[in-house]
Amino acid sequence: MSPASAIEPERTADAARYFSAPGEHRLEARRFWCASPGDDLFVLLAWGRLEAEDADELVDTLEACARCGPQRRLQLVVLSDVTGVSPRAMTRVMRYYATRPSYLDGIHKEAVIRAEGVVAMLAEGFHRVVPLPFDGRVFTDEREALAWLRPQPVEWSAERLAWLARIREQLRDHARAAAPDLERLAKLLGQAGAGLTLSQAARQTGQSPRTLQRRLSLAGTNFAREKRRALVIAAKQLLRESDRDIKDIAFELGFAAPQRLTELFTRETGLPPAAWRAAQRS
Repeated sequence: MSPASAIEPERTADAARYFSAPGEHRLEARRFWCASPGDDLFVLLAWGRLEAEDADELVDTLEACARCGPQRRLQLVVLSDVTGVSPRAMTRVMRYYATRPSYLDGIHKEAVIRAEGVVAMLAEGFHRVVPLPFDGRVFTDEREALAWLRPQPVEWSAERLAWLARIREQLRDHARAAAPDLERLAKLLGQAGAGLTLSQAARQTGQSPRTLQRRLSLAGTNFAREKRRALVIAAKQLLRESDRDIKDIAFELGFAAPQRLTELFTRETGLPPAAWRAAQRS
């Protein structure tokens, strides 16, 4: 498939399906997309704040690439729209790379387009700290990155720049379309807490449960995931800004028992609530 082709790739959440025919599919995860113009260039575009579950999805994708993806790949990782990376997400990815996975063996060259601020330091530091069996560099300009990946011919870079621009515009449209539903759901969860059900959320947003789930799926997420995220965010705020007992916080957030909050919080952050609060204050 030519980068200039008007054929829209089939969207999929199945990494194995994507790698079976990369030029015909686009892999869409919660906070990243994977796409290819149909040759040896593979692009990963991430956006927003990357959490531990995003890192898990990424590792699953890389493992699928190792199993059924093409070898001798040129990779472009676009992080310019990433606003943050949680410590757990970074640790998950660093540990995966430290195992020297077979995924790395298929990479010929990798260029990373970094964002500013903390994400820039992470991108720069990653290539310095983690030993990689291929040539990798960090850029701020997509044109320079593509020219480095394949110095000649110039036409190759120009065509792929145009193709990448279309992908990024689609990604921005996707993020804008998903934002209203996610914002309304986050507000409802902040008000109702753990007791909010999918049916209640759908009714209060004027849609059916099936429609709400479909819209969340298009945004790369689901009701259960957003509910977990909202509850943990609310718990962190209360833990950080007060000395209230964990039991009181759990009941305020709508949990039937404090242990439910502890289980969720520990699973999502790696620390029980009390330990997380102590770590923040130290």
